Amino acid sequence: HSLLGLKGTKIEDIKTVYSHPQALSQCSKFLSSQNGWTKVDSVSTATAAKIVADSASKENAAIASALNAGYYGLEILREGVEDDPKNYTRFFVIAANHVEKGSSVAAAAFTAQKSAGQRPDSVSFIFSIKNEPGALYSCLGIFQQYNLNLTRLESRPIPGQTWKYFFYADAELSEKNSNAEYVSTVLAALKEKAQDIRLLGVYAVNGK
Repeated sequence: HSLLGLKGTKIEDIKTVYSHPQALSQCSKFLSSQNGWTKVDSVSTATAAKIVADSASKENAAIASALNAGYYGLEILREGVEDDPKNYTRFFVIAANHVEKGSSVAAAAFTAQKSAGQRPDSVSFIFSIKNEPGALYSCLGIFQQYNLNLTRLESRPIPGQTWKYFFYADAELSEKNSNAEYVSTVLAALKEKAQDIRLLGVYAVNGK
């Protein structure tokens, strides 16, 4: 993350800083060291940079990628303002697969990857659990049962349902199990244990 402002802006000129809430939290140490700055949430870090450019005021600054300085005619006032220099953000492009009648969601996902000339080495699921003892344990047991190595597991609140969560899971696909039949089998097993389960997709992490 970088601190961006109008050309000629000095740190002492700044009164308001714009950015996405996640970016603001990732730069909390830097921001707390600046007295009197008002932090304002924006839809995205790029939007924050545009707001600052459009404001034409040296009192405003944005926390965003340094690339945005070139896009919006801003100046990089400070680089590397994030708390953790190893902080990464992943982005996914999600598109609908038109599943033919009699075909599976997994088959459609693999067909899309094959068309792109890639061998999927990762798979992502999102699921919610039943309201019963050991529900999450039962779902995670499926990954062990099918020898599927989990590389990421996160929980996210379900909008409108207090204390209810979706679980987002990434797992590795080896050359041996990188096929629609295998993923379909895992998906079917998870459906028996989970309240709701969706296959987000299969993809190549390294783009190969």
